[in-house]
Amino acid sequence: MNELFFLYILGAYLASASHYLIHKVCHKHKPWWLLVSLALSTGLPLWGGFHISVSHTGNHVLDSIIEAVVAKGFLEEVFKALPVLLVYFIGTLLPSPKRELIGVHEPMDGIVLGTASATGFALAETMLNVHQEIEAGNYEAGLTLLITQILGDISGQVAYSGYFGYFIGLSALKSSKRWRLLGIGYLTSGTIHSLAAVATILQEKQHHTLIGTIFLAVIGSVAYVFLIAAILKARQLANQTTPSNTYFTQHRIH
Repeated sequence: MNELFFLYILGAYLASASHYLIHKVCHKHKPWWLLVSLALSTGLPLWGGFHISVSHTGNHVLDSIIEAVVAKGFLEEVFKALPVLLVYFIGTLLPSPKRELIGVHEPMDGIVLGTASATGFALAETMLNVHQEIEAGNYEAGLTLLITQILGDISGQVAYSGYFGYFIGLSALKSSKRWRLLGIGYLTSGTIHSLAAVATILQEKQHHTLIGTIFLAVIGSVAYVFLIAAILKARQLANQTTPSNTYFTQHRIH
């Protein structure tokens, strides 16, 4: 129990530190309780037994790929985006200045909230796997899994959701193109996530381990580059569209 408790503390620390760095890079303040709430909204359902999957028959590799694309790719991205969309909606109902502080008004808001939601999801998913290793008596395997999976999710789960969050925020900024932008963000993040899930399947196959590992590294790098590009673009848009703190209370871009 002491070993498991230590790993839980270490996992929470690594996840919090990784999101703290992203938060600092974004230069966007959001209340800590809001970020924690989004993380819990995706993490607690996993701890409660909620499992994202699709039913399929047979053990053929094609069935595993279909499940990876549908469940791991697109359904997980929807699940992680739901809390952000909820905050988006709630923000429209709040008076100023709470609307600007809590809601989603620009791409940087969506990135910060999207990465917080994904951090909770990634931490819960990782710790469930670590818990299984510890129960099997594999402490060293659990520690290795914890570190590699948490750090890997910075360029994985967090990157996918952060990129989708960028488009959620952009849809708030350009309301006339809302559904098109949401669709682009969802399809892009879901596709990248699906490719990573397929690479993981290949990595687990004995004859395709090397190919799967290389493919997964490439996809992770691409996802991380997409996230950094989204952050830089969000900064540019923020500088262009917010000359004063009262901008969003006076204007809407269409």
